[in-house]
Amino acid sequence: ALLAITSFSTPEPASAQSTFLCQDTVSSRGGSKAAFKGPRQRRAMRRAKRRWIRAVQARYGERFANFSNARNVTWNCETRAQFRNCNLNADPCG
Repeated sequence: ALLAITSFSTPEPASAQSTFLCQDTVSSRGGSKAAFKGPRQRRAMRRAKRRWIRAVQARYGERFANFSNARNVTWNCETRAQFRNCNLNADPCG
């Protein structure tokens, strides 16, 4: 008996062919003077993240401004007196 095996592939749609790219690191900073330490840290991080997104939009466009796609994300938060500062560094990708 003769057995024939055929394989083929179909081209991917254009959207699947697009390349996932990362850009140079973008840094931002957020601060908070909330009354309690937990909310102060969360607020400072939230502000740094919003500033990062705005900076990425301005520099690289909307495609790269999705924080969920960012790579090499680092946070550095410090307290000075009653003020909490958080620095964010991340590579925008899209």
